Amino acid sequence: MRCPFLKETLVGQCARSTPRAMIARPPAATEKCSSAAYVSCPVYREQHLDAASGTCPFLHESQVQYCSAAPVKRFIPLNDSPRSRCASDAHRYCDLYLELANAAASSEGRRVRDMFLPGHLLYSPNHMWFDPGAGDTWHSGIDAFAAKVLHLVEGVNFVTLPGQDRPAVAITAHGVELQIVFPFPLPVTATHDYVRARPEALTEDPYGQGWLFEGNAAVAGPLLDCEAASEWIRREVDRLSEFVATRPAGSGPARCADGGYFADDVLAHLSREETLRLFHEFFSSESRLEARS
Repeated sequence: MRCPFLKETLVGQCARSTPRAMIARPPAATEKCSSAAYVSCPVYREQHLDAASGTCPFLHESQVQYCSAAPVKRFIPLNDSPRSRCASDAHRYCDLYLELANAAASSEGRRVRDMFLPGHLLYSPNHMWFDPGAGDTWHSGIDAFAAKVLHLVEGVNFVTLPGQDRPAVAITAHGVELQIVFPFPLPVTATHDYVRARPEALTEDPYGQGWLFEGNAAVAGPLLDCEAASEWIRREVDRLSEFVATRPAGSGPARCADGGYFADDVLAHLSREETLRLFHEFFSSESRLEARS
């Protein structure tokens, strides 16, 4: 499925002009270059050629693609257009598309308390999601449970760079740097640098503008579908609530006012050591895989 903002048009450019600008024109357009009037063009007359047809010999026409949502149109010749997210379902992770279409919010899925799990995604045992896509491009990020626990993200740094095969990200929350690693090897072709400039997107929109990694032609290991993940996350909520309930008395209100579930800003009430222990327990790929084996 291609992006609805991807459009095609016919452009013309003069092979003798500088710069060689592309000018969009409908197929039925008639102007100086495509009519007998081209003989009066100063650029043509400099060549001292005899008129041979009703169209200027220096007029080159080609079919191009462009993004109608972009503030500035950038024409790409159709024949030279590389395989991109615009022409596949990967367009759903384009920042412009996410901003204008709000696609992630309209996805079907399951809700666990105030956390949403899109139905088309798969989920890893350390709270990362994986979208295999309908083509060759996959995407990944953190799930709503991880976003709820992090709550306030101060910085994002990618440990895995394009060309490497184990997606890993270092996230700073409440002054503590925490690393989350996808539990299976995946070839990474791009990281979403948008979240480095705007780290709050990681928790505000984890399935949309907060995505982290992109890659090609990969098959992840055993993952949970939405239905199984929703039941598992219900248990994770209870387990984390029990985790904060067993903290020493006087450590601070890491649970909601009713004393039931963990508070949204749970990390703000934990010491550095407690935060690291929590992340090892819930978000370490190795420990979670052991727990499921």
